[in-house]
Amino acid sequence: MTFRFDHAVIAVHNLDQAVADYRAMGFTTIYGGEHAAGTTHNALICFQDGSYLELLAPTNKPPRPGVNASNFSDLLESGEGLVGYALLSEKLVEDAAAMRERGVLISDAKPGGRLRMDGVELRWESAIIGTSMSPFFIRDVTARNLRVPDDAATAHHANGVTGVNEVIFVVSDLDTAVQQYQKLIGIQGDASENATSFDLGQAQLTLTAPADEDARQHIVLRGDAPYILKVTSDQPLSFDMNRAHGVRFQAISA
Repeated sequence: MTFRFDHAVIAVHNLDQAVADYRAMGFTTIYGGEHAAGTTHNALICFQDGSYLELLAPTNKPPRPGVNASNFSDLLESGEGLVGYALLSEKLVEDAAAMRERGVLISDAKPGGRLRMDGVELRWESAIIGTSMSPFFIRDVTARNLRVPDDAATAHHANGVTGVNEVIFVVSDLDTAVQQYQKLIGIQGDASENATSFDLGQAQLTLTAPADEDARQHIVLRGDAPYILKVTSDQPLSFDMNRAHGVRFQAISA
């Protein structure tokens, strides 16, 4: 079983405003399209390492009747900021079965998709644990580079960001969270003082105990959603957090 960090989901109230703000921070953004359920649409920030950030916003439309697809509207209920992330699986049915053997109550794979502006329909399947989207698991049905463009122009950013290096989570009970993650992704973590990291190759997931009131409030408001995104940049970088729509970014040099 091998998972890769696929993308982080950032809830925003207004997609056009969020796109303008992220472009002002030096990110290249592209419009993704409207999800199959019709209630949300997105814009993507794609990186050279194959990961991306998803800006997710409401369309203010009712769900399409008769469509068997995931509805992501619930992710918008807690306001702007990081609300979830996806791990990429090449063999989702087999990986889900292995998780169940380890005691994880994961759903069956459910179809999803969206329609790009050029008329290309993307399809994938995903599975979740309970009602959480941190993480959810995704497998592409159509080619992944249709969902996540990998051309040089799209993956180049004026701020020098090349990928996601680390996703940090704050948890109220570190031992319990570590045990759960070991069941989820099937590997042992690397423990240090007050933190444990899981290496996924191009990125790592780090669980840590809350160190201050901000972190404790994040647990209350966001639960298991990511707390900090560390990105890799090929140049010195600081972010205007007033434009980040609730995301706590940290940058490290390549």
